[in-house]
Amino acid sequence: MDQKEILVTLTTTLEDNQELLRSSISSEEKKILLISLIENSCEAYDEITVTNATTLLKHYLIDENLDIDKVIFHMKEWHHGQLINQANHREIEDKFDQKYGTLTAIVKHQYDLQEIVSIDRLINSEMYHPTPVKTMYLALESLVIDYSDYTFIDIGSGMGRNLLIASEYPFQRIIGIEISSYLHRIAEKNINIYKNKSTTQKSKNILSHCIDVLDFEFSGDESFILYFWHPFSNEIFDKLFQKILNAVKIRNKEIILIFLDNVYPIVKSSKKFKLINTIQTEDKLTHSDYSFIFTWASTEFVDNA
Repeated sequence: MDQKEILVTLTTTLEDNQELLRSSISSEEKKILLISLIENSCEAYDEITVTNATTLLKHYLIDENLDIDKVIFHMKEWHHGQLINQANHREIEDKFDQKYGTLTAIVKHQYDLQEIVSIDRLINSEMYHPTPVKTMYLALESLVIDYSDYTFIDIGSGMGRNLLIASEYPFQRIIGIEISSYLHRIAEKNINIYKNKSTTQKSKNILSHCIDVLDFEFSGDESFILYFWHPFSNEIFDKLFQKILNAVKIRNKEIILIFLDNVYPIVKSSKKFKLINTIQTEDKLTHSDYSFIFTWASTEFVDNA
């Protein structure tokens, strides 16, 4: 099922019934009406996607009591977003999956994953969109390190493509952290396929973890590289950052943070990390704007280098 189709269907349904949903009925009546409208208009779609979409719309229209016009506006942005269009166009050109027989090029919103998704994830986790191939190579090539001294960790690793690209470098370990069991299962298949297809792979120590990132424990004696393409909200990252700071303090090992385009505010204001590199990529985030890679490192190691 094309994710755009259900978005268009739901947007049309809300537009056709916005006066009813805007009327002064109780929250419970609005909830019953909303569920009825969604079920009647989305009979052709799978039950899981409809359940997730219902949970999301119920949250915004009933729990948060947002204006119906604002909800419709944001839904139109979702299915006409430049990021999705640009990603789809780029994936056709890159032909990564065609070369290796993997499945990594799909762009999916949280509600469109083939699993029941909690409201917390629906509002705090971003959609899955794979990092451009050239951008990932550029980010890793720009590191002035001995790769074998580091573990590479992709936060929000999705279907695992960054793990596959990272395996072309001799990292000590390569780890994916992904909360979605649906994406995680695909990542595990991709890892096995890639091990058999790539003739240049330098590290086969790859593991995808299906886990909440806040439950992940930093273990091992090596230094870490953590990669982010804004996988979740500032609120989630703020909690993770405290764990990162504790890891730096307790383990006395360097931690490098790589961000594509969005650097979380808490990193910018921290005295424990320093920006060491900014690179404009060859890939465009939209039709006009290029992406940027920002690399930060724990200051204790930068200052002593």
